[in-house]
Amino acid sequence: MVIPLMPDAQPGLSEFRQVRKEVNDWFYWVTDLIFVIGAVAGILGGARVYANWQAGRRHVDQEVIGWFLACVFLNAMAVAIRVLYGVN
Repeated sequence: MVIPLMPDAQPGLSEFRQVRKEVNDWFYWVTDLIFVIGAVAGILGGARVYANWQAGRRHVDQEVIGWFLACVFLNAMAVAIRVLYGVN
């Protein structure tokens, strides 16, 4: 009578490491994309505020604060995603 010691249905540690690496790579690229979107939004916001300032609209304080906080939010979300999922 032969008794099998280990069933073959369960994945090994190498498969778990491979999946973890793939997930980390994917989140790495997503967070980098968020940083790039934040940078582009900051540049466009700065150009828009500059254009409004040059056009004579001197009350651009709210617009500056809005664009700045939007960029801060995008960067904070990128960092939060990296911390939450343990991406280095």
